[in-house]
Amino acid sequence: MSHASPPPEPARGGLRHALLTLQVPHFAPLFGSNFVQAFCGQIMMMAMQWLTITQLTDSRALYFWIPFLQGGVAALLSPFAGAVADRISKRSLLIAGRLLLVVIVLGMATLVQTDQVQLIHVYIATTLGGVISAMMLPAGQTYVFDVVGRDKVESAISLNATVNGIAQVAGPAAAAVLLAWVGVAGSFFIGAAGLTTAAGLLLAIPIAGKLADRAQETSVGQDLMEGLRWAHGDAPVRLVLIACTMAIFNGALGPMRPVFANSVLGVGEAGFGAMGAAAGAGTILAATWLASLASFRKPGLWIIGSLWAYACCILLYALAFSFEWILLIEFFAGFSGQVWNVTVVAGIQLAVPEHMRGRMIGLVFMVAQLGFIGAPAIGYLADAVGDQLALGVFGLIPSVVLALVLAFGHRTLARMGGRPTHTKG
Repeated sequence: MSHASPPPEPARGGLRHALLTLQVPHFAPLFGSNFVQAFCGQIMMMAMQWLTITQLTDSRALYFWIPFLQGGVAALLSPFAGAVADRISKRSLLIAGRLLLVVIVLGMATLVQTDQVQLIHVYIATTLGGVISAMMLPAGQTYVFDVVGRDKVESAISLNATVNGIAQVAGPAAAAVLLAWVGVAGSFFIGAAGLTTAAGLLLAIPIAGKLADRAQETSVGQDLMEGLRWAHGDAPVRLVLIACTMAIFNGALGPMRPVFANSVLGVGEAGFGAMGAAAGAGTILAATWLASLASFRKPGLWIIGSLWAYACCILLYALAFSFEWILLIEFFAGFSGQVWNVTVVAGIQLAVPEHMRGRMIGLVFMVAQLGFIGAPAIGYLADAVGDQLALGVFGLIPSVVLALVLAFGHRTLARMGGRPTHTKG
């Protein structure tokens, strides 16, 4: 299906130009669906974390098996999910995935409501949720491209990132209120209702999602190997993917947030919500700024530079001088993390052949989920040496490694442009 576009504007760039992307037919319901999912996702994530750390276990090691399971299945399945996204209707995949998440959330709500919830239930729900989310992630990002087209994909991805940032502010604030008002079970029920609404909004979009053109029928395994060969042969993309494996360490910040709120700072549900909201404020500012840009020049440098800045934030977070200090670092972590998120998703899609967009985004999400490897390690380390020292170690290692990548690989990263550097072969 061809893309209808609003009348051309006289000049590119600026927030007004980015907002005009909302006039592209069918992008508005996708935009709304993504916001509802992100908002409710924040509520459910915080409810799950708070339930686990306050009611089910005091062990950091046992708690950190949750991100290990979730990230592990996501990392293993993301390349496969990217290949699937190139083969079937992305809209159908997204609707089915959101409805399956509703089933899981309702199951957890029922267990909590009946006082039967145990840590094993959290492990099972986390694993199943990780499988479903992994299958949706590449489809969700590449579906934006299908709806708005190549010319507006950077603005559209930035706008999507803006609503995610708003959700990161509003979601934790709402979660803090809901946890105190209706408890964990009530928060889960509300989140399930939101996910159902998000799935319904996608039904208003007639675009199924562009399928890759195939000269001959191939298997998913063959598609995966083709994608891996392409990524290996493109030096800038290869270096970006290798550097992004520092997510092994960078992924520690999110799971450590409730630990710091409960045990290091002692700020309770309200403080926990404020910490997430501060990060969300940083993501809003970053996404709004990026949306105002016409394009991202030299995205490879943006990707690794923002990843390095996020690692530095983890190192500074570990100092935990005060609650106000943590809120400040949360803000900058949210800002740098959002810059990475937008530039890697847009930059990779524009730098690779269109028929491989799903597979390349799948590889990005695979390396982005490698925090599951470090999750048990920081849990055991925190039990042994304390929360702050453990997080400091996990901030120092990627800060040094990524600084070296920028110092010695900046010329290669600068060659990553808006078009593929080599073609299918």
